[in-house]
Amino acid sequence: MAHSSTEEKKTAAEIVAALDLQRHHYGGFYLETFRDPSISLPKSALPPCYKVDRAVFEVHDDGKIKMTVVGPDLRDGQRPQYTVAPYVWFGAFLTRDIESFTEDENVLVKTPGRDPALHYSFFGVTCAPAFQSEDNELATREDESLGS
Repeated sequence: MAHSSTEEKKTAAEIVAALDLQRHHYGGFYLETFRDPSISLPKSALPPCYKVDRAVFEVHDDGKIKMTVVGPDLRDGQRPQYTVAPYVWFGAFLTRDIESFTEDENVLVKTPGRDPALHYSFFGVTCAPAFQSEDNELATREDESLGS
């Protein structure tokens, strides 16, 4: 369905309410749409450093950053979906919130703040096996090596 120019853009709060999203304890909102109870492994059966694969902005151990834009413009290098390899940090940001980045994609500059009620990201993540909080690890600012 095309977005009408006369139609007012929904705020983040309106989208959260319309989709009945739940607050995620790590920030933002989510809706679990399916969990297959027939596939489960105890944590003891997984490698000690196992973390659920994260599904677009990767920070590798050597400090290299890889940015992939998820979107419909394939001619401009965007991808409809992207898979992040295991053991790689990932994050996301609105493309218009980044003023510039170097050709090697290692320096990012934030643009001045915008109204978060009208400028937000909306994406989906599929985890296999299913997401479990105990298998998740959040990066700290030091881990990210991105500065502030």
